[in-house]
Amino acid sequence: MATIFDTHRAVQSLKASGLEEAQAEAMVEMVCNALGEGVATKSDIDRLEQVTKADTDRLEQSTKADTDRLEQSAKADTDRLEQRVDAVDKNLNQRIDALEKNLIQRIDAVEIKATLRFTLIYFAGLGLLFAALRFIS
Repeated sequence: MATIFDTHRAVQSLKASGLEEAQAEAMVEMVCNALGEGVATKSDIDRLEQVTKADTDRLEQSTKADTDRLEQSAKADTDRLEQRVDAVDKNLNQRIDALEKNLIQRIDAVEIKATLRFTLIYFAGLGLLFAALRFIS
């Protein structure tokens, strides 16, 4: 049992105030018992410190393990997302290339039609010109 005051001095003080030695010792013992139940000793504090350190160490290890698992999970998620983005990018590029090819084909077709129409108009104009020249001559 740990005491936080000088029991001998307390007994002497009680005896000086008129109590018999047995009564003084009984009172001091009763006070020591009451105080001893609620007062932490150095060994109590050392033991608590060891337990707290062990708990803190376990918590740090657990937190590190959790953090490592979360980092691995986040990396796996990021890798999957990058793969999906790459797939979407590839698909979009293929579609853009197909649209571009289709657009070029359409433009070429319009150019051919325009050239044919211009050629037809040119020859029709020449035909009218020759007809008019023949008619005049």
